[in-house]
Amino acid sequence: MTENVRPLAEARPFIIVGTLGAIAVGIVLVMLFVDPGMPAHVNEDYMRVAGRVLQVELPLADPQALSAALRERFPRPVTVPSLADLQYALDGGALSDLGGRPAVVAIFHNDRRDLLVWHAYEGQVSELPSTPDVRDRDGQRYYVHRKTTNTLVFWQNGPIVECVTSSLPSEQVFEIALKVAAR
Repeated sequence: MTENVRPLAEARPFIIVGTLGAIAVGIVLVMLFVDPGMPAHVNEDYMRVAGRVLQVELPLADPQALSAALRERFPRPVTVPSLADLQYALDGGALSDLGGRPAVVAIFHNDRRDLLVWHAYEGQVSELPSTPDVRDRDGQRYYVHRKTTNTLVFWQNGPIVECVTSSLPSEQVFEIALKVAAR
């Protein structure tokens, strides 16, 4: 009588799959503890404004009045831009938290209801993750980041980093940033 001998499964595929799984789990765990960077925080804030989760705390349509109100709440003086010449109305502003940093937010809309959000926070543009789109205009350096359908344009203004974010075409957002920075 002959015995039925079953062949043993080869261990190598199981070891490879197990190793790849362990690497994937390790990467996920590392990503949970790595700060995604300020562009990701600003984009998340923009999405919170667009989704009406982050709402206007100070419903002031005058940029000077909003700047004065924010000076009482924010550690550094900031000047909220006026975009009336670009046909954007100021809805108001709020305080926000960008990855553990206090920030101010000003929310603008035009007649077509296009959303434009301006952020200001204390920091340095050198802390931003690298981007291939760095532009120099009139002695000012601009760092253009793209997140999903949004364009974010950062620049340094003394101890404050400013950023304009919108889902408008990238060049249009950049042109708005140039005008805001030139004020």
